[in-house]
Amino acid sequence: MVVKDLTASSWQLAARWSTATGILMSASSFRRRLLHRGFRARVPLYRIPLMANHRWLRLQWAHEHRAWKTDWHQVVFSDKSRFNLWDHDGCILVRRYAGERCLPEYVIERHSGLTPKVMVWGVISYHGRSNLLRIEGIPGAIFQQDNARPHAAKTVREFCSAQRMQRLPSFAYSLDMSPIEHVWDLVGRRFARDPRPAASKDELLNFFEYSL
Repeated sequence: MVVKDLTASSWQLAARWSTATGILMSASSFRRRLLHRGFRARVPLYRIPLMANHRWLRLQWAHEHRAWKTDWHQVVFSDKSRFNLWDHDGCILVRRYAGERCLPEYVIERHSGLTPKVMVWGVISYHGRSNLLRIEGIPGAIFQQDNARPHAAKTVREFCSAQRMQRLPSFAYSLDMSPIEHVWDLVGRRFARDPRPAASKDELLNFFEYSL
């Protein structure tokens, strides 16, 4: 019953059990049974949808670069990322007993409306990293390694060609192929664990610089 619908709530599963067997069971009892058998509700892993062509391109790219060793020393990975000042983008869990939901220590305050955020751009390579550059407003043509539409614009392509930049080929849905994405994830996790909230965008940017 559980494996047929992995996203069903304990209330739904208990109701289906009662309907199928004629034996009443509460949602809390059903959860305890699931925990006893090792089934625990967890945050799912999200990923981008990949078609057969996307998978083929990824495999082809891996085959073309599998013999690279010191060649990677000459590769520069760049990307931008956004971080919220007050609210963390990820899922935050709290551990509590039943009936304690409204206790102050289990409540996380969040602001309504637009949340101030910081957009940063950075570069990593075998030899180190660049300083973080804060992006204010809407930027112009910026060199990137992935194939997001702004990065694949004609102006960007012409600029890279004029500067004789040698670029690795990129393809659709290939963001996770760049190691700098893992750097952003690491920084975001450290920020989420910091008990001291940032009071300003400058303080948030300083935190990121220190984390790196």
